[in-house]
Amino acid sequence: MISRRKLVTGGAALAVYNALGRKGSAQSFLPGQYPAGASAGAAPPVTAMSLFDSNTSEATTISVPAGVQAGDLLVLADLALSANVLPTDFTQIATDVVNTLRLSTSFKLATGSETTITGMSGSGAVSKILAVFRPNGTVASYGVFDAEQAATGGNPAGQTITSSGGTAPLIAFGFWGANGTVDPRAMTPAKDAELNQDWDSNTDALYIAWKFYDVGETPANVTVDMNDEGNANNMQSCYIQANAA
Repeated sequence: MISRRKLVTGGAALAVYNALGRKGSAQSFLPGQYPAGASAGAAPPVTAMSLFDSNTSEATTISVPAGVQAGDLLVLADLALSANVLPTDFTQIATDVVNTLRLSTSFKLATGSETTITGMSGSGAVSKILAVFRPNGTVASYGVFDAEQAATGGNPAGQTITSSGGTAPLIAFGFWGANGTVDPRAMTPAKDAELNQDWDSNTDALYIAWKFYDVGETPANVTVDMNDEGNANNMQSCYIQANAA
């Protein structure tokens, strides 16, 4: 488990885990202990998600962090000058392109055997972020809801993630990509954390931010927004919900 503040470097690539705080903590049980109402044979309940680890890449593949387990949530953001190619066994969240700059986002329920994600194409500059989230219980599946996308040469309209209609635990996500720095990257309520990856070893251009809602918290709608950062502005959003076994 990584700390709430982490700097990941890999060659020229840069990923910053900029934790901004998170309410509550995951409840755990010692062997032989079970929450009220659960039997000894029941799968441990899923009440929270947390960031386990992450990686970045400027190639057509990306390495999966060591220690990934079955049931983890893999979230991939891919920014490249190419057609969309979805990696094997990943589910598309959204994909869009403006002035040849494509942002593709996807997710996967990990099997625990993943080492490298391949099958993606890319030409020219490419940026990829892989974030691994871990549930504190057994997960049967993950579902993506309210996926939105915008790709424009102007200022994208703000997006509202209707996570108030979901069931915790869930994570609301914002994704941004451009051919230069995206600042600000607005998320309201405030993001819990963020990852970013540079564009062709030049400047920050790809970002993922998220807001956790654990069991016991009431999910609220989350808005994301950005300014006009040039002629290739990409913004996407969604929420992903954990479904217990």
